[in-house]
Amino acid sequence: MKTTFRIFCAGLLMVCAAGCGKNPLLKAVTSDYAPLSVGDSWTYASPDGSKRVQVSVPGMATVAGTACFREQVVDQAGNSSTQYVARNPDSLMAYDATLGTWYVDRRLPYVSGNRWNLPLAAGQLQDTRFVDGMENLGVPAGSFESCYKVRTLTVSQSAGVSSTATDLVWAAPDVGDIQMAHLDATGKVVVDYQLVQFHLVP
Repeated sequence: MKTTFRIFCAGLLMVCAAGCGKNPLLKAVTSDYAPLSVGDSWTYASPDGSKRVQVSVPGMATVAGTACFREQVVDQAGNSSTQYVARNPDSLMAYDATLGTWYVDRRLPYVSGNRWNLPLAAGQLQDTRFVDGMENLGVPAGSFESCYKVRTLTVSQSAGVSSTATDLVWAAPDVGDIQMAHLDATGKVVVDYQLVQFHLVP
């Protein structure tokens, strides 16, 4: 999976206040599902509480000639990593340090049925992201309506044997990603992380 913790934050369009809570399609159009702002932070934990990750946006940077946001990811052991995200009108771009290139991480706004390809890493035959539709979802940070479910299908090959991995992310309006999961060998959804708290700059 290219971006396990790709969280974003920005403002809500005020036109939504009148009725988008009753109309999921209107809410989807007037809300920002991939917001991004300096000073925002999100904290995630595994369902059993054994793992914890904080994602924050401490500032801006310029990477490969592109102005972007710098995201810091810190796990429960204090290990830190940095990832870079650029906001375009129709997409969020992520920087792949291994390939030294920018790529489309999310096509925006989300539209059910949309799909796009991610750059292939060594040994990968396919890495495609799909927008599967909308669901209501409850996590420790709260209950969220009209969340988009985004699925990433990765097909890899090693020693002539192919394998398939499916990762899932749910994005809530005006909050960003609130749950990460994967499918096990039987096709069952296994939750990896859920949003437990967040701070969004007004």
